[in-house]
Amino acid sequence: MVGIDRPCAILIVLTALLASTFSYSRAAATGAAPERPARADGAMSRVISSKSPAATVDTAGPSTVLKSFDSLMEAGRYPQARRLCAGQMLRMFDFIVLTQSKIAGYLDSARSREETLEEKAAGDWAYAKIYGRMVFKRPFMGQDSLTSFQAAHLYRSPRGWLITEMEELEGADSPVHLRSGIPEGVDGTLEGAAGSAGSGPRMNLFPVSSRAPERPGVADRIQYRLRLKNGSALAGSCPLDGTQRLVRAVSPSEWIVENRKRSTQGRATPGKTGTAPGKGKALPADSARVYLASNPYLNLEDTLLTRRAGSIAPGESDPARIAGAIYDWVAGRFRFQMGSVLFGTSSETIRDLRGDCSEAAILTAALLRARGVPARVALGFASLGKGVFIGHAWCEAWLDDGWVGVDAALREFPAGVDRVKLAVLDGRGERAPDKRERAGGEGHGDMRIAATNLMMRTISNLDIEIVGAWQKGRSLPLKAYPDNSAEAGKFFQEILDGIGKK
Repeated sequence: MVGIDRPCAILIVLTALLASTFSYSRAAATGAAPERPARADGAMSRVISSKSPAATVDTAGPSTVLKSFDSLMEAGRYPQARRLCAGQMLRMFDFIVLTQSKIAGYLDSARSREETLEEKAAGDWAYAKIYGRMVFKRPFMGQDSLTSFQAAHLYRSPRGWLITEMEELEGADSPVHLRSGIPEGVDGTLEGAAGSAGSGPRMNLFPVSSRAPERPGVADRIQYRLRLKNGSALAGSCPLDGTQRLVRAVSPSEWIVENRKRSTQGRATPGKTGTAPGKGKALPADSARVYLASNPYLNLEDTLLTRRAGSIAPGESDPARIAGAIYDWVAGRFRFQMGSVLFGTSSETIRDLRGDCSEAAILTAALLRARGVPARVALGFASLGKGVFIGHAWCEAWLDDGWVGVDAALREFPAGVDRVKLAVLDGRGERAPDKRERAGGEGHGDMRIAATNLMMRTISNLDIEIVGAWQKGRSLPLKAYPDNSAEAGKFFQEILDGIGKK
């Protein structure tokens, strides 16, 4: 990668891998790329706040630190690169190390380029807004190139500027806000770290619970203790609705939540006919318009998709039977391959029928909308057992009186409770209007960007502990799994191994 001016090429491509961690399955952005922003002089735009006399960014400041970090990572000097990090970047560092060798083999440095669009500082905080177009030597997660706009956030510590966070942006004009406070790990240590990174992973990349039901998928009600280790508030990052409710807020950063499995009793049985449609609470009209709309990810103007949707349970009008038939169709025909695609759209996926859980969720949601069933995509963490939670995406459909998970990837309809929901996305790039849904995580923004930023906030930072599980009102015993961290590591390796495969 020598010879191009790239303040953080490794981090730009890293975001693709972060989005890909929503890849869980039981079986294992299209359109034109954004145009490069026009600039008269091609130079870095530097914006210095006048609110503080300390608001200066010198030539050896944030941009230099970003370039140094990238060079150190490229040279394999991980301990030195780690010393340039604090906050969530320090928590993510083991992840960055694990992905470095995979990224380096794909990036075509001669044809790739980056540009710092804006740099701003005030007091002890600064950010650099960066445009990058990474070109790959061979397809990387189904992409020949990746265009990205990012903000790198830095904190001025006694030992110099430290990279604390990378934020994926929708475009060159996206607003960026300077951070405040003192990030964790300024002294180089973090809660949960066993030592310095660089010689191997030292922290759990994904959440693991020390106890879990011995048989996954049996419980119809589970209570979880959720905690963000860095002290950030869970409000805004944990949707509360009919399937996931708040039991108790221990603190702003620690909640007890309960997930209940929604029943199809009284409605049609998925895949069967002859049951009278249920009569439940209608979705508010403004929300129904959002969750039935076409958008770049859920493209209802695609004639192939609409024809296919019409051919599944033709003539059926009951939403539950339609959802069951679409679930069966996607689960039976979709080819799951982790790490092979980067948040493909419904138009891509209906033709390829290939990808991971995010593509399965997007395709399911688009087919449901095409049949008049309100649908959305949920992001979070799911478990198939042993207390190991992996980034996951699934579809939710509004069936009579509430949202019901339609999860073709995990072969669950209605979806089970071995999951924690952290975001719901409508795919249109705006916040959905249903005020009751705004307790946390309501989807706004590009789906890939939303997934990337969610994983950036939670990787090595979110604790999930199962505190209770029930089946039909009977308490289920929880088995101890003291050594389950290695299972999560195996999953991430599967994602890396899947990249580039057809």
